[in-house]
Amino acid sequence: ISQVQFDTIYHEHFSYLSLLAVESALEPHGLFVSDLEILNTHGGSLRLFVSRGIPKQVSESVSAIRQAEKNMRMEQFSAYREFGAKVNECILGFQHFLEDAKARGKSVSAYGAAAKGSTFLGVCRTNTESINVVADRNPHKQGKYMPGTDIPIVTPEEMLSTKPDYIVILPWNLSTEIIHELSVARSWGAQFITAIPEVRRCR
Repeated sequence: ISQVQFDTIYHEHFSYLSLLAVESALEPHGLFVSDLEILNTHGGSLRLFVSRGIPKQVSESVSAIRQAEKNMRMEQFSAYREFGAKVNECILGFQHFLEDAKARGKSVSAYGAAAKGSTFLGVCRTNTESINVVADRNPHKQGKYMPGTDIPIVTPEEMLSTKPDYIVILPWNLSTEIIHELSVARSWGAQFITAIPEVRRCR
């Protein structure tokens, strides 16, 4: 929520449960969270350790996360309305970037035909007029199209051969290694872009 990572919400993981939500579901059945681990997966996940009956000891991490979620008002619907507004700002910012690039005669390609990229491009209503191609290393995706946008999926080499002015990195969590992999694009002045939580030029 804090990083506006709405692109991670798709069919494989359509529901995200806060600690507060899980606790309210567990406690009527005599189950209680005694400990948790914070994972980096998908922008931040929790692994919960649950006990039957009130635990003799509850780790400090449980209290800390519970308080952090309350501070973010995650039990209040207004917080999710605000999240929706931030998502809209993100979408409009990316659409403005694409419109500006087109007006200046700049070409835009993207990298990473993963599900989060498909979600993002679909929500932003992109098409081949705004993004030429999406490159991906996976041979099973090459020669296909991004769902709902009809943007062709090509090899990284095919994308680089067109010398795009901008390369949008859709799997933003892998931007460092992707930039390294496509570093040759710097030779003609291409700029790498991530779009969540806002449009940013990567160095």
